[in-house]
Amino acid sequence: MSFLIPEQLETDRLILRMFRLDDLSDIHEYYADYDCTKYTTQRQLEIHESWGKMAALAGHWSLYNYGSYALEEKNLKRVIGFAGLDYPEIAKIMKCSQPAARANVSQALRKLKSLW
Repeated sequence: MSFLIPEQLETDRLILRMFRLDDLSDIHEYYADYDCTKYTTQRQLEIHESWGKMAALAGHWSLYNYGSYALEEKNLKRVIGFAGLDYPEIAKIMKCSQPAARANVSQALRKLKSLW
């Protein structure tokens, strides 16, 4: 399949990539944190709801040939959130309580904006 944006990007601290099945536990940790969801779902999600969100993010790539990236922190080898060109208000979406997550998301956004 030919995508409109790169399937993977890298920064010093992050790998921005398509979602994988084994990302569910990390994505659920994100969606179970109210600080991360207060601007989107306005509540913490159950595991089956996190699965639905991740499936939708992954499916966007198939339907539109682009989508949000899973943000994998290189050192920890875990997904800390997501970012993509289909979420113009990403700054609100990614305001988690963890300072490291905020710094990494800022770095990811700079990388994405450089594509525009």
